[in-house]
Amino acid sequence: MARVAKRVQEGGHGIPQEAIFRRYRLSVWNMLHLYLPLADTAAIYDNGERRRTLIAEKESGFPMRILDQNLWSEVEKSSI
Repeated sequence: MARVAKRVQEGGHGIPQEAIFRRYRLSVWNMLHLYLPLADTAAIYDNGERRRTLIAEKESGFPMRILDQNLWSEVEKSSI
């Protein structure tokens, strides 16, 4: 939401907070249930307020490897 607020300050358009949350939850659900099962490789990062952090990665032929269980749990909860 900070990015949207910054964009508005710079003359861009705003987005209702409800729409931001709805779109985020849907995007995470799609990633978990549609795209990751189809992907051969993937890297999931948290690029929020903190510096970019690799949360999980998937390599062809191997199961998903969770590198930060706390952040991964937040991702999974946000898709509900």
